Amino acid sequence: MIGDLGDKLRRLRGEKHLTQETVARRIGISKASVAGYEAGTVTPSAEVLLALAHLYNVSSDYLLGLDNRNYINIDGLSTSQESLIRALVDQLKKVP
Repeated sequence: MIGDLGDKLRRLRGEKHLTQETVARRIGISKASVAGYEAGTVTPSAEVLLALAHLYNVSSDYLLGLDNRNYINIDGLSTSQESLIRALVDQLKKVP
């Protein structure tokens, strides 16, 4: 399972066009740690896993392979903005 985690972390970082150094700086760890997580040779702590999930806008369950659903972080949106997002998602689900 750790290999899958490393693959996901590497892919997500690439999708965000971030370097390992940038990821490390943003979540307060070393570049070597980021490299180890992506290589599957080091297991992140729960705290780091949550920081990575937040950075990449995915759930920790997704990173761990427990849930393959996509996740959209709506923190900081107003209640009305959240309602609009939910309505849009509901409409998009109806499109064939």
